[in-house]
Amino acid sequence: AEYMGYNESYEKERRTEVLILTSGIVFITLIFNAPTAKFVVAFLGFNSKENNRLQQMEMAMRRLRVEGGKRLRAAKVDERFAGADWGLVESSFLTSLKDPFRGIKVV
Repeated sequence: AEYMGYNESYEKERRTEVLILTSGIVFITLIFNAPTAKFVVAFLGFNSKENNRLQQMEMAMRRLRVEGGKRLRAAKVDERFAGADWGLVESSFLTSLKDPFRGIKVV
């Protein structure tokens, strides 16, 4: 291979070419992946869980509600939290507890 001396304009062209090629590959990948991702996830079964996993999550959510309710009742009588808006706290607590597996198919 013949040695080429340092040429600034050649280096600039190469950097631009690499940037354009890389951007093109990323763009084509996004164009292909975006419409097909939902089907691939469904085909591979990543959008479903085993029944025991769903039951475990249900039990965990139930325990969070029970234990959280106990902690809320204990905090209500604590004088350090006397000025708290307990209606807001309770509604925020209940709405923040959402089952992440809701709507997922069972395998």
